Amino acid sequence: MPVSWIQSPRKLAENIWLCGLFITNHDKGHIATMLNSWPEDDIKAVVVTDGEHTLGLGDLGCYVMGIQVGKLVLYTVCRRVNSQQCLPVMLDVGTNNQELLGDTLYIILQQESMHGEDYDQLLEEFMQAVTHKGATQATGMGYGMHCLVQFEDFTNVNAFCLLNKYQDKYCMFSDDIQVKVHTVSVSPLALFLDVEAL
Repeated sequence: MPVSWIQSPRKLAENIWLCGLFITNHDKGHIATMLNSWPEDDIKAVVVTDGEHTLGLGDLGCYVMGIQVGKLVLYTVCRRVNSQQCLPVMLDVGTNNQELLGDTLYIILQQESMHGEDYDQLLEEFMQAVTHKGATQATGMGYGMHCLVQFEDFTNVNAFCLLNKYQDKYCMFSDDIQVKVHTVSVSPLALFLDVEAL
């Protein structure tokens, strides 16, 4: 990765933040419908965040979307996954960034971060909607259980909980836990990953 990745993620986040799907806690009960409204039906990789813990930058709220787009670019560049088959998602559950909470131009969910049972239910609905997406469509086509879900920029507490809860149920990994811990040993193997087989 270029050195500029660490030096300028804030610029990236500020300039590309509208290129993805934004889901808020007000969308509970309708997440499958939102995924069905996404223009692409054949999604191979989803990078999802709640924006609470961006490496080196803290809580960026919805402005973290540029980082999700950047991560998906790696799937396209390194593994030739068609960019149209990549979906960046922001689960906007609020922010604890006081600067954003006080910013009248911050146009997404302007509330303190949601946690607890409501948070868990939102994530559970999201995971089910991604893997069973299309169940309400006449075609029955969807992303399916082989769609890779990458968790990105969650707090350590949430990242460990999500990994423990979903690693044996879904095709997923936690960038915050698994990649940062195993970067040295796994990164050479990543060149041989076959996303088509997922």
